[in-house]
Amino acid sequence: MRTVILWVVAALPVVWAAITSLPGRLAPWEAAAYLVVLGVAVVLVRRRPVTALLVAGAAWLIAFLSKATVDSTVGVGVLAAGLVTVSFLAGRHATAGERGVVALIGTCAGAVTAALVVLGGVDTALAAVSGIAALAAVPWAVGRYRRQYLGMVQAGWERAEQLEREADRAVERAGLRERARLAAEMHDMVGHELAQAALLVGALEVAPALGQEHREAARAARTAVTAAAERLADVVLVLRSGEREPVRSVDEIVARARRSGLSVEVTGDGAEPADPVIARTVHRVLTEAITNAIKHAPGAPVTVHLAGAGDGVELRVVNGAARRTPADAPGSDDGFEVTARLPEEPATAVATGSAAHRRPDRSARCPVPASPG
Repeated sequence: MRTVILWVVAALPVVWAAITSLPGRLAPWEAAAYLVVLGVAVVLVRRRPVTALLVAGAAWLIAFLSKATVDSTVGVGVLAAGLVTVSFLAGRHATAGERGVVALIGTCAGAVTAALVVLGGVDTALAAVSGIAALAAVPWAVGRYRRQYLGMVQAGWERAEQLEREADRAVERAGLRERARLAAEMHDMVGHELAQAALLVGALEVAPALGQEHREAARAARTAVTAAAERLADVVLVLRSGEREPVRSVDEIVARARRSGLSVEVTGDGAEPADPVIARTVHRVLTEAITNAIKHAPGAPVTVHLAGAGDGVELRVVNGAARRTPADAPGSDDGFEVTARLPEEPATAVATGSAAHRRPDRSARCPVPASPG
């Protein structure tokens, strides 16, 4: 429908000239030929804009030169609207402007040559070039400008959408950080309370004044509190959503354990690693060892040894025997020791490791990587 409308607009001057011009100025067959040429150019302009531009320019040039000596007004105006329309649309739809410029230059050169050869007049050649410039080159340039303008508008909207997506992601990241902060606070507060409750219930479990039934109830309560602490750890892990927990020093971890009622002694020179990867490994090994001591040996003292060892550090965590109860199975009062030798460089951390074993009557060793990968 749009193509038909464009063709009608381009054809109006042709029809008007055919109706109103004097006899012999524009023959009906000429008008029909111009209408066909304009229809072809309008159809081609979207898919082959440069070809349509050449067709329209050549048709106008033929009309102008053929009427230059008879009626120059008819020669200039009969296809003027069609040439302007096709030139604008060609500039609007052409992906690259170089071929269009070459086509316009070629049309001007053809106009000069044809005017000089056919009519032999310099004035006619200048008029032909001026007509091509005004009716083809200018609309082509306007069409190119329109294409670039619309491209910039589209790029602006795409940029705005991109900024909006980035803002949404920033809000999402802020929400994740807030969720991780709340998870850390919950872990610190609730985890501390659960650990303290486990210690208190563990003390009831080994109290000699209580009967067997009460000690069994205390054991069940300690097991429930321990399970709740484990579920809390799982929930915190989910809430963190990949956020790394802060790396605490050995002194901070020991202070938290002491506030929970655990007896912890620190030995060695306290040489903590400077590398963040190795520091995180020390934090994890020590935290896990103290957690296991609270869960599996309530009331037992814990000794943490941290000292420099060559080009790295040595971390050793030893817990004493749990307070024995009449219902304890044989061997459950064995102590437990975790030893880790960690280099200062994370790249060599895989060459060393850690070992966990019971002291000294029962022994089991397992390697623990010093850093991920």
